[in-house]
Amino acid sequence: MRISGKVLNLGLLLGAVSAASQAALLAAENAKAGEQPPGAARKVAATVNGTPIYEDQVNADVEKSAQGFKRFGMKEKEHPELMKQLRKKALDKLIGNEVLAQECQKLKIDDVEQRVEEKVKALEMKFGAGEGVEKYLKRKSLTLDDFKKSARKMVYVDEYLKRQGISDPKIPEESIRKMYQENSDLRQETVRVSHVLIATDPKGDADKNEKARQKAEQLREEIVKGKDFAETAKEHSNCNSAAGGGDLGFIDKGYMPKEFDQAAFALQKGAVSAVVKTKFGYHIIKVLDKKPGGIVPFEETRGFFRKYLQQEESKKLLEAHVAELKKKAKIEVMSK
Repeated sequence: MRISGKVLNLGLLLGAVSAASQAALLAAENAKAGEQPPGAARKVAATVNGTPIYEDQVNADVEKSAQGFKRFGMKEKEHPELMKQLRKKALDKLIGNEVLAQECQKLKIDDVEQRVEEKVKALEMKFGAGEGVEKYLKRKSLTLDDFKKSARKMVYVDEYLKRQGISDPKIPEESIRKMYQENSDLRQETVRVSHVLIATDPKGDADKNEKARQKAEQLREEIVKGKDFAETAKEHSNCNSAAGGGDLGFIDKGYMPKEFDQAAFALQKGAVSAVVKTKFGYHIIKVLDKKPGGIVPFEETRGFFRKYLQQEESKKLLEAHVAELKKKAKIEVMSK
């Protein structure tokens, strides 16, 4: 599908717990990045209804944005206009975040703490409860309290966007079908294969390679006579897939060596190949499933296109909503 390269970057707006937890963690990291030592003076870049946005917060955001350019050898002093644009964009984003956060705090949510704990549990599921989470937060220079504070803010954001109809917009069925028609490409034939690999000697030792061939032939004969293929792979295969019974999943044509490809795509579902020689060694291949080529059916891709269109619509709605909130807010920019 031609749009597959686009980033679906509004997972949080679609209510995914893991995405919200990551966003909360990112918010905590950003807050930490803008902190100064106790007693240090902080220059105010702007205020939103009297709430300050500090210059060091803006600088932290600019630095993060500039990293991509620096990887290509860009030096800040040589591109003052670009840095000015990055700063303007960063400040505008922080102002938008603040007006949204202030509006969200007006909500009344009875189960805030319960939702915060759900985000903590999601974090524990990802990194492991107790020591796992502690180690991860330590690497990020955060505490669990830091995470909970940001998670609490995200609970309000999630609920606010939901109530405003921003996080889950309805997409007309005709729009989904239209995108499908414009982006559906031919799908290649694929096969799900499992294999047993008896590796050959990389130095080309003829005796060792002949023994490898003989072993592969013997194992194939045992499989044909009824020995379990997956168990054979676990016991004898020299591939990393051995632990999973040799299962390589679905493969496209051209993904594996030519000799492997030809044998795998010629087999019927459930069939076992003759011993196949490739540069890696001797393979015994079994086809577990096959998917024919052709246009991908609408029902298989409907969910993807619906989600994509929802995210695009959410982004537009959010940008428009924040713009309206800015008009109502008292915003004062101290420096440009």
